[in-house]
Amino acid sequence: QASCLGPLKGLIKRTPAPSILLSCVQSARPATMSMHSPQEWHQHTGFNMGQAQTTQGRALRQNDTSHRSHHETHNENIGRYNTLGGALEQKIADSSRLVDGLQRRSESLENSVQKTQHSLAMLHAAHQAKDPQIQLCLWRLSRREKRPLREQVRDPAEILLEQEKATLIETQKKLGDAMKRTEFTIRDLEDKLQEVRHDIDHKTQALGIDQTCLRTTARSHQTAHEQGRPGTQVPGGTVAGAVPSHRGVNPRLTHHETSRNEGNRHTEAVRLGHSGGAKEEKAKMLRDENN
Repeated sequence: QASCLGPLKGLIKRTPAPSILLSCVQSARPATMSMHSPQEWHQHTGFNMGQAQTTQGRALRQNDTSHRSHHETHNENIGRYNTLGGALEQKIADSSRLVDGLQRRSESLENSVQKTQHSLAMLHAAHQAKDPQIQLCLWRLSRREKRPLREQVRDPAEILLEQEKATLIETQKKLGDAMKRTEFTIRDLEDKLQEVRHDIDHKTQALGIDQTCLRTTARSHQTAHEQGRPGTQVPGGTVAGAVPSHRGVNPRLTHHETSRNEGNRHTEAVRLGHSGGAKEEKAKMLRDENN
């Protein structure tokens, strides 16, 4: 008790004796002992170590899976960038070729329109030139009708004047019909020219978009290469740089669909060019006939 009361000397004067004794008795109680034996502690520790090793193995396998998934995704991205870049380059080359062909057809159609318009102008001039000749012929016939009654006989001169009038009128009628056909041909050529120019505008716009996509794809491709780790061996035996097959996509179906669409685009452009050429040939035959 003296040893217990030593630290509490300052409290003796202010605290009753029974309280001091109770405090000392409580502080002197021994600590509660564990009910497990050392063998049990050893077994429990071994179990915890086994659990830790199992968890560590799972973490290592998950880490390997994550690395492998990362490299497979990187390689697949690179493969798709390569495929996309090749497809865009081919599409740009095809579109440029189609635009060049349509541009030549447009220039040829424009030239045909100008030549046909010139032919129409010549028809107009020829048609108008017949009016004075017809008026002169009619004047001559009217003057001959004023001859004395005894002289009003159907002589060779009158027959020739009547034939000349009929020929001039028939010629003017043919010129009028040719003018109508030529005007229709010019409108037909202009409609086809407008159609070709419209298709050129669409293909030129699409070509510009494809070129922009190719440039951005090249930059993204370079970024993907820089962010990846090509040439390293990843868990599971996958070598970076190998291009796996595209998951979730049917390449055969996709290729068939895109090939069909591209084939239709080429066919439509060729058809447009051929139809323009046919109309030009028809216009040339009409101009030759007019001449």
